[in-house]
Amino acid sequence: MTLHVMNFLKTFRPAAFGIFAAISLTAPIEAQSRTDALRDLLAETPAAMFDGPSAHLEFGDLSIGRQIAALGLLHGYHQDTDFGALARTMPVFWGENFAPILDEFPERVGFELSQIDTVLVAQNLPENLSLFNFDVRVPLTVAPALQQASYSLQQWGDHPIWIRGEEDFSISLRDRTDVFGRRMGASSRIWLDNDLLRHSASTAMMEEMIIHDSLRTTELPGLMALVSLLDGDYLGAGDLATVQFYPGAAISEAAQTVMFADFADGLTDRAVLALLSDTALEALTLQRDLSLYWPTGPGQHISEAGGTSEVISGVTEDARPWVALIVETTRDYDPAVLRNLGLHVMLTEMYRGELQARLN
Repeated sequence: MTLHVMNFLKTFRPAAFGIFAAISLTAPIEAQSRTDALRDLLAETPAAMFDGPSAHLEFGDLSIGRQIAALGLLHGYHQDTDFGALARTMPVFWGENFAPILDEFPERVGFELSQIDTVLVAQNLPENLSLFNFDVRVPLTVAPALQQASYSLQQWGDHPIWIRGEEDFSISLRDRTDVFGRRMGASSRIWLDNDLLRHSASTAMMEEMIIHDSLRTTELPGLMALVSLLDGDYLGAGDLATVQFYPGAAISEAAQTVMFADFADGLTDRAVLALLSDTALEALTLQRDLSLYWPTGPGQHISEAGGTSEVISGVTEDARPWVALIVETTRDYDPAVLRNLGLHVMLTEMYRGELQARLN
C-alpha cells in the first residue's frame, strides 16, 4: 500500500522538542517480508474476534525472540534462548501460563518451545483463539500428550478435534493440570492442522475456524492499514518481534484502531505506537496531544536512558490519517530481563490509564 505522508507536525510540534519530527515521503513503499508471518495468521483469524471494546490481537515471532536472546548471551544475558523467546515474544495470554512449567514443558504438551515459530492470540470476551505456527509441522508427540491430559478425540467431519471440558467457557479450578486449559481447568478445543495448532475455548469458535466462511481479519481495512505501516522504512530497519492491536476506543475516542509494535535491529530496539483515525481533525488532535504529553512525561525516562522519541504522521492510500510515536533505545541486556524499554514504557502508560487520559 502506498503511503502519502501529511506534515501535521508543522502545526503542532512544540519548538522545544527537537526530537519530534514529521517525515515526508514521495516514493511508493514496496512491501517487505517482515509482516508475512503476521499476515498468514491474521488470514486464519475470524474478523469477529476484532469487533467490540474488549477485542485484542497479539502476535509474537519466537524465532526473532530466540535470535535476540542468543545475541544477549554475548552481552550479559544469563537465561537460555527458549526462556528469552518466551519472555520477549510470546503473547502474554500464554507466556504467563508457560513460564512456570518451562522445565517440564515437552512432557506436558508434546513439543519443545523451540519448535514454535510464531503465535497469534485473539481475545474478544468471552471468546479466545490461539494459533501456534510450527517450524515444520505439529509434532506427532502432541496427540499422545493431549490424550495423557484427559482430552477426548472427536471427529468433526474430516477434522479430528481434541476436546477437554464439554461445556464452552467452563472452568474447573480443582483441575490445574492441563496446560492448554491455562492451568485453571478452562474448556479447550484443539485442532492439529499441518503446521498449525489451533486452540479455542468454545465449540463455536473452533467450528468457525474449520468452516472458514466468514470475514477474516485480513479483510478489515483499518487493521490492515496499520499492518502495512509495519512494512514502511520510515519505521526503521529490523525484524518484527511482537505486535498488538486494540480497537481505537480502548485508547482514544479519536482513534479507530491502535497498534503497539516491537522491532529488533541488532542491539537496537524500536517501539511503535500507531493510531489510525477516521478524519484528519481527529488525527491532528491525537498528534497534538501526543506531542505535548510524551516529552514531559514518559519520554523523559527514555531520554535519560539514552533513547530517542519521534512522532510521524501520514495518510494511507484510502485517505485514512494515522499518527505514530517511535521510540528507539539501545538494548541493555539485564541478567534476567529481556524487554524493549520503549514498548515497556508505552504499555505501562496504557495499563495505568495515563495514555488514555492524555489522548481523550
